[in-house]
Amino acid sequence: MSINFGGIVALDGVTIDIAPGEIFGLIGPNGSGKTTLFNCLSRLYTPNSGRIEFKGQDVLALAPHQVTTLGLSRTFQNLALFSSMNVVDNVLVGCHVRSRSDYVSAALRLPWARREEDELIDVAWRWISELGLEKVAYEAVSDLPFGTQKQVEMTRALASGPDLLLLDEPAGGIAHDEISGLERLIRRIRDEHGITILLVEHNVGLVMRVSDRVAVLDFGKKIADAGPEEVQRDPEVIRAYLGTE
Repeated sequence: MSINFGGIVALDGVTIDIAPGEIFGLIGPNGSGKTTLFNCLSRLYTPNSGRIEFKGQDVLALAPHQVTTLGLSRTFQNLALFSSMNVVDNVLVGCHVRSRSDYVSAALRLPWARREEDELIDVAWRWISELGLEKVAYEAVSDLPFGTQKQVEMTRALASGPDLLLLDEPAGGIAHDEISGLERLIRRIRDEHGITILLVEHNVGLVMRVSDRVAVLDFGKKIADAGPEEVQRDPEVIRAYLGTE
């Protein structure tokens, strides 16, 4: 997959293959193309060349709003929450991807539409409990600490029922002593719910501890793709992060 913005090549022939049930880490220096890759996968960007396949379907043939219904959901490096809404309502936005009711049925409160709404509320509360947000469930998101807001965004993404969860900088802005809890949460999402995870993160230590496999981007090119220990020993990875004399 390749994409350029004017004369800037953001991704240059990058290929990744993520196995079901895998935690796949994606790292690289600033400007290496990590978020651009995420934006292509979630259809915010359209690559100039290449293809994206998920569950045997051509993702590039879908409109951006259709990607979530396929089972692919994401969080954002810069939060994309409805800040004036409370936690429950934000999570319900994610749940409504599962909805089959139309506007008229919902507006008329038809019995089957009410039953579906009750089911979605149950899903929202299960994930709110899973991520320990019950005490702040009815607080406006704007009143919550940044780290809690990141939990809300992850909860909303999970409530959509993804098979593949794209986590964009989940450790960004959270306290150092909360990192171990985030690691346990990421593993639990995979181990207990069978959700495949693609993790973009500047905290290389977190990525190496939690990932089954790690790919490294540098100036839009993939320079490594292997297990965490092998990647940490790779001379090209060391050069990309530390430079050479």
